[in-house]
Amino acid sequence: MDFQISKTHKLLRKMVRDFAEKEVKPIAREIDENKKYPLETLKKFYENGFMSFYLPREQGGAGGDTLGYLITIEELAKACPPTAGILSGHNEAAIATICRSGTQYQKDKYLPQLVTSRLGGFTMTEPNAGSDANGVQTQAECKGDYYLVNGTKCFVTNGGHAGLFIFIAVTDPTAKPSRAKSAFILDKDFPGVSVGKEEKTMGFRAASICELRLKNVKIPKENLLGNEGDGLRIALGGLEGGRIIVAGEAIGLAQSCIDEVISFVNKYKLNGKRLAGYQHIQFKLAEMQTQVDAARLLAYKAATMLDSKIPCTLEASEAKYFATMTANDIASASVDLIGQYGYTNQYPVERYMRDAKIMEIYEGTNQIQRMVISRALGLITREPRSKK
Repeated sequence: MDFQISKTHKLLRKMVRDFAEKEVKPIAREIDENKKYPLETLKKFYENGFMSFYLPREQGGAGGDTLGYLITIEELAKACPPTAGILSGHNEAAIATICRSGTQYQKDKYLPQLVTSRLGGFTMTEPNAGSDANGVQTQAECKGDYYLVNGTKCFVTNGGHAGLFIFIAVTDPTAKPSRAKSAFILDKDFPGVSVGKEEKTMGFRAASICELRLKNVKIPKENLLGNEGDGLRIALGGLEGGRIIVAGEAIGLAQSCIDEVISFVNKYKLNGKRLAGYQHIQFKLAEMQTQVDAARLLAYKAATMLDSKIPCTLEASEAKYFATMTANDIASASVDLIGQYGYTNQYPVERYMRDAKIMEIYEGTNQIQRMVISRALGLITREPRSKK
């Protein structure tokens, strides 16, 4: 078993790290405080090929794999977690879904837009449908050559700026829940599509998390992804990749917290002695780094399995669960270690502490991840029926 990443991935890490240090990190505090969407960074993402990571080279993309994208997101999240999340929503949710499930017509029409100028997103969550996808109420009624859609989606990352969305709606209310929903490519320029309120969130303030409202929207039939009833399958088809990438966001955030604490304790003194010289601080940092390294190994394993087309539902859930839990624990501990200054915006750990929480919630809450993991353990959860 080889735990070393390839030379290509090492070069990718260096390139992304240099980009993040130069272009992303310097404005991270500003976009958080001002709730400012990083449009200038997105332009640079397009210029440097970040927005076409999964697209095959023959189609003008970077031809990247899951492990490479995980490394990319990890390095960006060290500098600014919401900026990494914005990019993830575009590549993982929009481009990868169309590559997997789109017709040739859909790929030819929409992929060039997504890799050159238009931002992508994904929307399934509704006021009554979060972890329970069966709660989706937005309906798409077939009217011949188009679907008529009315409804409201919420907590849409990139909602205020994306031009194209992978959109999930009910097409057959009488079908069983797994076959009731369908997936579409929704263009925000379709008449009747509007952006609703922007959520006032604890963290990820620069991510433009909004409502999306649809009133008598006509989605052309050629924008249906797959067949009617495939919506849940298409949505779940990207879950492993999505959860692995969220793990990467969490790992990057946690590593950055540790780096900030190390810089602080190496600099400041207590009673004439550097804080780094106190054993309880040394031991706490050793514990924190071990947690991050363990999370990284889980995520890299899952990514490698996905790239090798090995089923990894369990491994992706373990990576997402452990990495996001670790990020929250380490962000909180980092605030403690830096002390009163850690509670101010003078150090980014307070921002990281706010940003970390969402990672335990989206792409399946950590309660859902526990369900996935526990189901794989072979537990007997019900007594067998007795024979009469």
